[in-house]
Formats: sequence, structure tokens, C-alpha cells
Amino acid sequence: MIEAIVKQVHQASIKILKTTGIRIDDVQMLELLEKNGITLKGKIAFFTEEDILKAISTAPENFTLEGRNSPQGNCQIGGDKTHYLAGFGAPYILENNIRREAIIDDYIKMAKLVHCKKEISINGGILVQPADIPADAFQLILLYTALLFSDKPLLGMTGNGKQQSDIMELLKIAYPGFPLMDRSVIMTLVNTTSPLVLDTNMLQTLIVCAQHRQPVIISPGPMAGTTGPISIIGNVALGNAELLAGITCSQIIAPGSPVVYGLMAPPASMQTCECDSGSPGAVCSAVLGAALARNYKVPSRGGAVPNAKETSVVGGLERMMITMGASNAGVNLMVHAAGLIDRFNCVSPEQFLIDVDIIRRVEYFKQFFKKDYTDDLSYVDCPEIDQVGTGGNFLTAPNTIHRCRTEPFFTEINTKSENNSLTENEAVLLNTRKQIDQILYDYRPPGINSKVKINMREFLEQRGVSKNILDHIDTQYDLSRLSTFSPLIGEKTHRN
Repeated sequence: MIEAIVKQVHQASIKILKTTGIRIDDVQMLELLEKNGITLKGKIAFFTEEDILKAISTAPENFTLEGRNSPQGNCQIGGDKTHYLAGFGAPYILENNIRREAIIDDYIKMAKLVHCKKEISINGGILVQPADIPADAFQLILLYTALLFSDKPLLGMTGNGKQQSDIMELLKIAYPGFPLMDRSVIMTLVNTTSPLVLDTNMLQTLIVCAQHRQPVIISPGPMAGTTGPISIIGNVALGNAELLAGITCSQIIAPGSPVVYGLMAPPASMQTCECDSGSPGAVCSAVLGAALARNYKVPSRGGAVPNAKETSVVGGLERMMITMGASNAGVNLMVHAAGLIDRFNCVSPEQFLIDVDIIRRVEYFKQFFKKDYTDDLSYVDCPEIDQVGTGGNFLTAPNTIHRCRTEPFFTEINTKSENNSLTENEAVLLNTRKQIDQILYDYRPPGINSKVKINMREFLEQRGVSKNILDHIDTQYDLSRLSTFSPLIGEKTHRN
């Protein structure tokens, strides 16, 4: 059934690109398209199926995204592996039941949490959108922060051509000794504008990243019923058309440059016209997106975001449905997989840890059925069954004692509390906050060459970034190396 839908969606998308076309809001991209034989009428580009398939055939089926201390932290993007990422772009943070505008210290906190959780493969991007840093320099400030506080592979941010070029220059300083063209170190999320527009910032980002051979996630976001057709499949067809045009542009710029099929096509609520990203329809779109990406032989990005405005039963059922559905569909990248709530508006550190536990549950389920049990018959032919016999117990059996610290599954979410007046949900939140405090107490930055750090800072100052902002970030970095607040004894402690 999915194969039939994929075929229909592809044919519908080709028809859209051939007859309706797509608007290209960048002069340089229009010139490149014209040189490559793409039909143009003003800013509207028309693509044939031959144009599309020729371009997509040059995009790699998988690629490696490298961390600063590779190969330990490298991520293979493609195949049957799912990588989970934190939230992206939210302007608000919900912490200790208080919702407020995010600030740079919140970004630092989230970067530390992401660095410390092995379930989250990639750091950086807009973990939160701080209100206390200038909008015209936030890409450089956030990238500098992510480079200091983590060595995991990086997620990038859209901007104009100059901003993207500055990002590449900063990365050349952070990764001295080799040209970026040789390795992928940052993967940038770029959004189309539905319906059927590739805007200036998106295209300039695409051009700079492709020229440096840095991967991009091309991510349309049509909402069924508002910026896309109300039919889920029709909405996916519109998003797929935008994606095919974006991938074609990337390969015309630089054939073979890495690209991720990043469809995000949720329905809109017809009661409020808000994005209904936590609905079953959003998960159906993610499943179709993964199937379409496999059809085009490129890696996929998918998933969705809970509608729930707080950590709650609703948020839990939405997150589990989203994670289980998209991950089992074979999505390679799940951006927004941990911490994001209230559609795309808010990040919760408590929810982040709860979502990580959901990821662990889903991966346990997936790996259970991937394991080859034929070489380990003890899982089935348990000798202690005969030893224990009828009416006994297996708690003290040798196999139980041998495996009890690793199997069957250990949750990291503690529902118990010494305070009997707390509800189970209140106990979870209290214990999760204690866990966050402990993670931050134990956190140490991975370290960065002092000369590299000085050079990065000098570059940012040359680009007009405030010395006060950089001093604040550097102070937080130094404190993370030398001292921290202990949640156990409630005072500053120092470690050698």
C-alpha cells in the first residue's frame, strides 16, 4: 500500500513541478538553473521528471557527519540507523513550571544536556532561541557556544549568504588542518516556504553549504488545510515537489553534495488553524516521507512535535506515537525528538530527559527484533528452567544474576518519592529536576585547543559580536571546567 502511495505522490509532484512550477527567489540560483537547461518564466522554474531524476542520482545515499573528536562521535547518516536530535528554534523555555523567554544560559544548559546524553547524536543548531543576543549575530554566537560545550557533530542554521559564509569561516578555524570540502562537520536545516517557494535565505544557505560540501536537510513544512491541501497525501505531494526542486538545486550547485530528504508535513487544526503536529496525520506524513526518501535513495528526516503545552499525559502519548511511528518507519534523522513541546514554541529540560527515556524504549523494541538469536541459544534454551523445576523461582538463578544489571530494560525515569502527598507525575518532575542537576554537576566540557578558542573568539569580535556576550559565554565555559553547583550539598565545589 505504501509503495502505491509513493508512486502516486511522485507522479503528482512531477506534475506540479512541470505545470505549476516553483518560485526561485535568488538571482544566482536562477542563473544556475538557466545554465543547466531548466525552463524559467521570470522567477518561476519548471522541472521535468528527467531534470529531477538526473539531479537526484548524484546525491549520496549516505554520508558521515563528523564530530570534533572523530571517529568516536561520528554519525553515519543513511541506511537503517535513526539518529535523534533535540528541539530546534523554540523561543520559550518551561522550567520548574515557569514559562519564560529563553536566554543564552538556557542554550548553554541544553548544549550540556545534549552532550551528556548518548541517545542524542548531534548538538548545536537553535536548541533554544535566546532573547538576550542580537538577531544579526545569533548564528555565530550559538555555533561558538556549541563548539565550546560539546564535540558532537553539529546542526547548523539558515541565514543569508554572508552569515553562512561566516559560519564556514568559523568552522575552518575550529577544525584547523583540513579543508571543509573533505569532511562533513555541520548539517544545516533549510526550510522551503509553502506553497511552492524557495526563498532567498534558504537558497543562499543551500548555495554556500553545497559549495563547501556540507550537508543540508531540505525541509518543507506545508500544513494540510492552510499552506497545503487538506488531504494528507495531497499535502505530502506538495511538500515532495518542494523537496525535489530543492534537491535538484543542491545538485546543480555541486553534484554529489550530501542532502537529506526532510519532509515535515503535518495537518493544521481546522478549529484553530494552528499546526497539529502531535496528531496521527503528522506521523502518517513522516512515514510517507521515509518511504519517499528510500525511493529516491537519499537519507530521510522526519518526526513531529507534541501539541501539549507541558509535561503531561497528552504529551507522553503524542511523543511515544511520534517516536515509535517515525523511527520504525526508517527515518534516519529525528529533529525535535527530545525536549520540544507546545508545537515548536517551547523547550522543557524536564521533558528532554523524559523524551530520552522514550527514545531508549523505542530503540529497545527495535533492537529486540533485529538481534540474531541463533548464536545465543541461552535466550531460548535456558538450562535453569530444568534446574529450577516446577514451582520454583528464577530470581537467584545464575542467568538472572549474570544479566540482571543490563536486562530486560532499565528506565531512567523515577516515579517514586519520599513525599506521599505528591502525585506520580509530580514525583517524576521532581526526580527529573534532581537528575538534571546531577548531570550538570557531573558535566565537563570536552576541551578545545586554547589557540583555536582564541582564534574563534577573535574572528567573532571582528564580525562585530559583543565582547560582553563572549565574556559571559567564556565565563560559563571556565566555570564548567573548574567548578559547579552541587545539588547534593548546595554549595560551590572545586575540582582539579
